[in-house]
Amino acid sequence: MPEHLRALVFIMALTPLTFLIVQTPVTQGIIDRSDYLRRRNLWIAFTLIAFLAHSFWIYIAAVAALVWGAMKVERHRLAMFFFLVLALPRIWDTIPLFGGLNELFAIDYVRLLSLTILLPAALQLTTRPDAPPFGRLLPDKLLLLYLALQAILTFEDGTVTSILRRGVFYAMTDVLLPYYLASRSLVSLRAFRDTLGSFAVGAIVMSPILVTEFRFGWLLYAAVDEALGLHWEWNGYVMRGSNLRALGTMGHPIVAGSVAMVATGFYLYLARHIKKPSMRVLGGAVITAGAVAALSRAPWVGTAGIILLYMAMGPKALRQLGKLALVGVACLPLLVGTQQGQAIIDHLPWIGTVDARNVEGREQLATVSFEVFLRNPWFGRLDYLLDPDMESLRGSDNIIDVVNTYVSVGLSSGIVGLGLFVAFFVACGYAAFRALLRVRDRTSELHALGRCLLSTLVALLFVISTMSFELIMPLLCWSIAGLCVGFANLVDAGEPEPRPDTPQARPAPRAERRWLTPRHAPDGVPAERTTP
Repeated sequence: MPEHLRALVFIMALTPLTFLIVQTPVTQGIIDRSDYLRRRNLWIAFTLIAFLAHSFWIYIAAVAALVWGAMKVERHRLAMFFFLVLALPRIWDTIPLFGGLNELFAIDYVRLLSLTILLPAALQLTTRPDAPPFGRLLPDKLLLLYLALQAILTFEDGTVTSILRRGVFYAMTDVLLPYYLASRSLVSLRAFRDTLGSFAVGAIVMSPILVTEFRFGWLLYAAVDEALGLHWEWNGYVMRGSNLRALGTMGHPIVAGSVAMVATGFYLYLARHIKKPSMRVLGGAVITAGAVAALSRAPWVGTAGIILLYMAMGPKALRQLGKLALVGVACLPLLVGTQQGQAIIDHLPWIGTVDARNVEGREQLATVSFEVFLRNPWFGRLDYLLDPDMESLRGSDNIIDVVNTYVSVGLSSGIVGLGLFVAFFVACGYAAFRALLRVRDRTSELHALGRCLLSTLVALLFVISTMSFELIMPLLCWSIAGLCVGFANLVDAGEPEPRPDTPQARPAPRAERRWLTPRHAPDGVPAERTTP
């Protein structure tokens, strides 16, 4: 039996079972049952098509057709997108232009979902009078300036088609659509629960696959590209010590770990809506198992940071942090005095012995990249990898891997580009922080949502300092930044804050968006709205 069919048997044994276990706790207060079942069926159908179509274009056409059919009854389209985005790898192929002499654009699974789900939702959202027009908010302006700079810089060595492709089309599908929908379309706590819960479900479903890959040393999605008649540059076997680093559909272990990290941040907010304590603990344990299987140290640090920030900003912060510290102290004898504990310590960043050479490689990257940066400090150069000094960073795999997003942005677009890039995320985080300060009840669901989004954004901004801006990582960053802005809009609009002991609580006070909008802009929108 071919490898991809053997892998499909394992995936079809794990995935429906996980969906079945998750169904009851999730549909009791996070995702509507009919939406959950429809999205689950799509996930399973997409997987079967990818492994059995034996043609990339048949697979793309079939997925698009199923999405279009489901869109007719889908209420929360961003939630649908988040639910399905982890189902398959981002295997891509190009649509040729002029008899194959050039390419129109590259299409992959995530970009297909963006075109079929997010684009129609965005077009509908632009007609809604209560949605702030794009470009009014401060983060909008910073993002547009950053993308405009990237488009201008491509004029140096790009053709007309490459400029339109990279500067316009990819900017729309990969950046603007996720950010715009995340910052505008969610107008109630229920919509936020649906969206964040959908992503968490995807991560939970992926975790048993990650654990299986780690346990048996076999990547279950490694052969799906050949089954589709393509060769994907990602999806390779990566070891840490003697263990395989699991990656599932994410293409690289650190991306898989980052997905688990984001799911952990979301789960801190969602756990209150899971009624059974046993299922609440099980969900967190499954996500943690997926994070461990990826053996990615930066996301581990990011996850710890999320938990600490979430608690520090919440009610009874000192007491909660004290309890966490006691748990950590109680675990120290197990870590130091057992063989399994020593193995965990060896894999930890900075103090571990496994792959310690990676730290030296990052130090060399910082030294070399700074010298290259000084040659073009203001606007950088897109072809910075061709600089002779960068050759010293070429690894045994014949690749120069700039494992720091901020370094790559600075080298390719200089101080101006890096400043706009960082300023955008700072503005989004500041929006969430300011809104969080206006939510007086720290025990409310609204406050928990703000803490979850802000701490997750901070962790992501840390993690991308240890990796390239590739695969699904840009989508996570742009989307969660947009969710932070959406949370600020929700607080400004006066979303009611339900309490566990009361059916409806007093709405939060309205507040002017002076940090976001011009003085003549409306200071709020009606709390009762419908999502596209």
